[in-house]
Amino acid sequence: MKTTNIQAFSLIEVLVTMIIAVLVMSTAISGYLFIEKQYYSFQKEEDKLLVIAQVNDCLQRDFAHAKSVEAIGNDLLFKFIDDTEIIYTIGDNGITRNIEAASEAFKVDVESYQVFYNKANLDAEWIILDELIVALKQDKLHYLKTYGADFKIEYEQLKKL
Repeated sequence: MKTTNIQAFSLIEVLVTMIIAVLVMSTAISGYLFIEKQYYSFQKEEDKLLVIAQVNDCLQRDFAHAKSVEAIGNDLLFKFIDDTEIIYTIGDNGITRNIEAASEAFKVDVESYQVFYNKANLDAEWIILDELIVALKQDKLHYLKTYGADFKIEYEQLKKL
């Protein structure tokens, strides 16, 4: 009877191969989980910056086109030539923009805001403002409004009343 030798791997060789494969797979899985975590962290920061950009665009556009901007308590009232009014409410948990029946909420971390008229920081209950600074946790937003001489004269007369 003729004997044939069968070529095979020993038990040790199979175990070493399995250990190497497990190490490679665990490295790949942990790398994937790290990249996924970084992606979600980046996505969250990008969403915050997008909201800041949106509120910045709205405030810039409204400041530029408004006939006047008034600070009434915690609200900013933007009056336009066509008698449209937009009210911004600035709070700790964000900024709300109200136009007639529509409302937009911007979730931004507002630390503080300041209103100015002729470079004077005013704490009055009702003022016309020509400068607004909103300090956010990530950034500082700064807006300027210029008025004509006729509007300033009218405003000064209203203040005397």
